[in-house]
Amino acid sequence: MKTDQLQMVTNRAWEDIYSQYEPGVSPGIEYPTDTLVKHVSNLRKNDSEMSTYFDDQGRELSIKGNYTGNALEFGFGSIANLKMVREKGFVCYGLEVSDETVVRGREALVKENISDIELQIWEPYKIPFADQYFRLVYGLGCIYYNLELEKVIAEIHRVMKTDATFLFSFFSDKHGYKEKTDRVSDLIYRWSDDHFNPRLRGIYLRFPQSKLEVANLFDAFREVNVFTWETDQLPCFQSFWFVRGKK
Repeated sequence: MKTDQLQMVTNRAWEDIYSQYEPGVSPGIEYPTDTLVKHVSNLRKNDSEMSTYFDDQGRELSIKGNYTGNALEFGFGSIANLKMVREKGFVCYGLEVSDETVVRGREALVKENISDIELQIWEPYKIPFADQYFRLVYGLGCIYYNLELEKVIAEIHRVMKTDATFLFSFFSDKHGYKEKTDRVSDLIYRWSDDHFNPRLRGIYLRFPQSKLEVANLFDAFREVNVFTWETDQLPCFQSFWFVRGKK
């Protein structure tokens, strides 16, 4: 199959997965992702150098939630991260390939009386926003399901303002899921038919094999940093590479 056909298979799979969630719940996480919380909170700091990291002394409260501008989440799943980013002061938007997720997300927003987060369906790879629109763009556990990843990242660059920041996650080469992949082409992989998580079987994805490969995807940006997050708390060893940087 061609890449666009593989992408359609993956998109449909996520629609099927989310449609099977128990009625009345928003798919995905209930609380914001810890790494994103730290990233957003540290936007008030100059965290590129240790010598400047603690320059916020005496201003910790006054600069805690004074963010402005637009923020975009890819593959939001649930509204937990969007709510946290909104509380920091951003105007928030969420994109999803699943109609079911958008519907459930909107229902959750109504229940919580939140009217200023916009959720919409998205078909990769074009991002439906104007140039230089966002000050923050992020996507956790999702961007690698965009098979034309380079085009998506170019779109991310287009919609980001100068000095805007981004944060994305990828599976690392140590993640327990790696043994459950089948290689389809030089760049595209597939979750195997015996994957630990039956819901993921047959889904296509990009699986960079090194930190350098992740960093090279974002070579149009500056101050790019790839760091590792790991835990053996769960039955399957969890290991992710997070990449952050600026336009």
